[in-house]
Amino acid sequence: MDYNKLSSFISSIPPFDGNQSDLYPFIRAIDAIKSDLNQSEFKVQLTQQILLRITGRAREAILTYNPSSWNDVKRTLITHFDTAETELQLQERLCSAVHNSKPTI
Repeated sequence: MDYNKLSSFISSIPPFDGNQSDLYPFIRAIDAIKSDLNQSEFKVQLTQQILLRITGRAREAILTYNPSSWNDVKRTLITHFDTAETELQLQERLCSAVHNSKPTI
């Protein structure tokens, strides 16, 4: 794959601006590209092109934490833009974990 094809392929991915509903589609699209092209001669350009697809509030979060890899970028985006669990959801997870960890007699 040449650099122009790489650029046009990445440009076809809508930018991510911090909108939660776009978070996982964006991550899946980038993960698919990374798995196909991670070992290519354009690895550095690939990372730069991905970072250019992140805009707005999401870009601010990335610039604040300055992640060094796609996994760091992904973790930062999920931390800041994924839907937080409600108190009820956390209680349900805790009860489920406690219930599942009790030994059976």
